[in-house]
Parts: sequence; C-alpha cells; structure tokens
Amino acid sequence: RLLERAEAHGDHDASNRLRNQLDLIEVRTRFNMSPPAELLGKLDELSAQVLKLVPPDSPRLRQFLLRSAMVAVALEQPDRAERLVAAAREQGRDKAPANTIRTETAQASIARVRGQFDAAIGQIERRLQDYEKKGERVSLRHAFVLIDHAYVLLLRGKPGDRPLALA
Repeated sequence: RLLERAEAHGDHDASNRLRNQLDLIEVRTRFNMSPPAELLGKLDELSAQVLKLVPPDSPRLRQFLLRSAMVAVALEQPDRAERLVAAAREQGRDKAPANTIRTETAQASIARVRGQFDAAIGQIERRLQDYEKKGERVSLRHAFVLIDHAYVLLLRGKPGDRPLALA
C-alpha cells in the first residue's frame, strides 16, 4: 500500500520526486520485492538524475547519493556504493552533520561487505566516540551504531570479539 501511495502521489518538485523514487527503490531492495538487476538499473538511473537535477550546494545531493550507496551495499555492490560515496564527497558542497554521519555509515558498511572487518570496526568505533564526546547515550542512532558494532565484531570472529559484542 505504501508503495502504491508513493507512486501515485509523487511530488512535482524534482527533489521530492527523486526522494520518492529512492524510497521505492529502498523498500523494494530491503524486502526483496524486485530482482537485483532491475533495482541496480533503477538505482543507476536515479543516481544520474540526482547528479543532473539537484544543485551541489543542496544537502539533498549528498543525502540522495549516500542513501543510494546504502542501497548498493544492500545489493552487495560495494564498488558501486564506493563510487556513490565518492560522488557525494566530490560534488556535494553542504556541511550538514546528518550527511557526515551518512558518509561514515556508508564507509563502514562498504568495508563490512568487502570483509574488511577491522576497517569497519574502526569506523564504527569512531562514531561511538563521537557519541561519547557529545554525551549522547540514549538515542535510536546510538543504538543502531551499537548494534552495527556488535554485528561486525561477531562477523570478524576474533577470540575476544564475542564478549565485546554481547556487552
């Protein structure tokens, strides 16, 4: 039902229309509602439209490209995700803190998909340190980072990782 509403009630503003398209691709990816090849094709089309239609100084440019990178990660396409992160960094001019967090999340996820668990854990631990510095101990974002940390520790599988993951 959500997919039908988003498709039927799209917005005339290019940025909102692109956001709606990205939402649909994300939902279809997360719930395996379409073949990966079809989703990758739609993701490539959307990324090209984002680069063409969204101004470089808009926070949405980086937001869309970084969300697209996370879709590529979910489709196990780390090279494509890395290209999208690089495009977000090179072409996006905003300094929105949310996009900084999205960048760090994408980099850790790319490393995880590639099996580079030490790099992923390092990135995640830097984010945890940022939460510690800010005194942010109770938030959904912080909880998601803690879950991601435990997950990657278990994937890495070193002898001391399990107790750390369960802590």
